[in-house]
Amino acid sequence: MSLLILSFLSSCQISYEGGGNTIKIVNRTDSYIAVEFSQDTVSKNLNKVEYYIRKQIKPYDSLEFHGGIEPSPWQKFIVNSVNKKLNVFVYNADTLVKYMNMEQIRRNRLWVVEMSISQSELDSMKWVIVYDGKNR
Repeated sequence: MSLLILSFLSSCQISYEGGGNTIKIVNRTDSYIAVEFSQDTVSKNLNKVEYYIRKQIKPYDSLEFHGGIEPSPWQKFIVNSVNKKLNVFVYNADTLVKYMNMEQIRRNRLWVVEMSISQSELDSMKWVIVYDGKNR
């Protein structure tokens, strides 16, 4: 019986009202991009380049980032950040492929743009961040 319940639960999509569970990034440029979310104002993530390449966003496409199954995981992420904001680093996918070394990319600050977005701003944007190549 418990196996049946577990099987049923694993097939259910869990969502929460009020935002904070999913962030959608919309790419309105001609370039493939990848994004990193950080609790610091400096990129410190230890993911490998391959991680970002797998999660790249095609031109004029979008990708949703799910924070997990607990309620409001992104809001908790923001509350625990150094500046109480969601820090987003946007990378050009060509740069990732060229260098293939996140430490070098971070050290040389080779991201296209960094954004620090408050929870109230995310709420007003309905948790959709649009990158148009002009964000600064």
